Amino acid sequence: LTMKMGARLAEPGEFTKRAFLNGRIDLAQAEAVADIIRAKTDLSLKVAISQLEGHLSKEVRKISSDILELLASIEVSIDFPDEDLDFISYDETGDQVKYIIDELNRILESAEEGRIITEGIKGVIVGRPNVGKSSLFNALLKEKRAIVTSIPGTTRDPIEEFINIDGIPLKLTDTAGIRETDNIIEIESIDRTMAYLDQADLIMLVLDNSEPLTEDDKNIISYISDKKFILIVNKIDLPQAIDKDELMALVGENHIAYISAIEQSDLKTLKTAIRDVIINRDSIQADPIFVTKVWQKNSIQRAIDSMKYAQSSINSKMPPEFIAVDLRGALKSLGEITGESASEEILDQIFARFCIGK
Repeated sequence: LTMKMGARLAEPGEFTKRAFLNGRIDLAQAEAVADIIRAKTDLSLKVAISQLEGHLSKEVRKISSDILELLASIEVSIDFPDEDLDFISYDETGDQVKYIIDELNRILESAEEGRIITEGIKGVIVGRPNVGKSSLFNALLKEKRAIVTSIPGTTRDPIEEFINIDGIPLKLTDTAGIRETDNIIEIESIDRTMAYLDQADLIMLVLDNSEPLTEDDKNIISYISDKKFILIVNKIDLPQAIDKDELMALVGENHIAYISAIEQSDLKTLKTAIRDVIINRDSIQADPIFVTKVWQKNSIQRAIDSMKYAQSSINSKMPPEFIAVDLRGALKSLGEITGESASEEILDQIFARFCIGK
């Protein structure tokens, strides 16, 4: 009835967008609303709330204020070159630019961790058939999600579920066993597994404690050596046949965890090891400022690049006009984060993530 009277459904994120356009919140805070709705763990919720409270925005505005103050001094020297005024020297300007670059780099360092905590990561369980991949998958989920049998090649299609690893949302995928085979269906399943490997943020390679390392094991280790990975030696409830010294020689001690998926022993230690591979544990408590989106990271990086151009101009004793151009560029890039200079493309990208209304 109300629709017939002229009302319409709200567009995705329209209420939050109106709050942004009316100056009630800035762009980083607006995006935090969507992150709060989609938060999968207490930690990702905590980071989103920190964004909504304006912690990142406050840091960005402080740095923008420093740049603006420096730009004002330089522009005075441009506008009144013949006046006998006391302007800051190239050395003083260079020191201030270096300080601003250091501050921007400090914020940028949180970008990868912020993305992981907010968006989660893709984790893939791989290994030969019958090493206990599906048993590990079920043990981490605390439910029988994947079929477990003694028949090699039971898992054909990847199975995906989200789990909470000490506050980090981990999209966990159980995959088909990797081995040399002539079975056409199994070859297709292995090809899918390899595709998941290439897209993974973290690879969890399961090995069988009761068997020596095989060529298939070594080939997989070689394939994932340049990625983030952890070796999980499963079935420690059975007599040991795997050579631990050989393993450590291949990957180093820090990349190995020993568990029994069937008995669910040492899973807590495994979760800690997974987290330590993914993220720096101490930084979460040490620095609450998290850049959580790729576009935010790119904006800060562009601001750093502009400041470095300004630094180069200062070192070369270039005219102040050159320095001023780069400082304005840095201000524009930082303004994208708070919304003062955000493009329509960024705005559409952010508010399209919302459900109807909000």
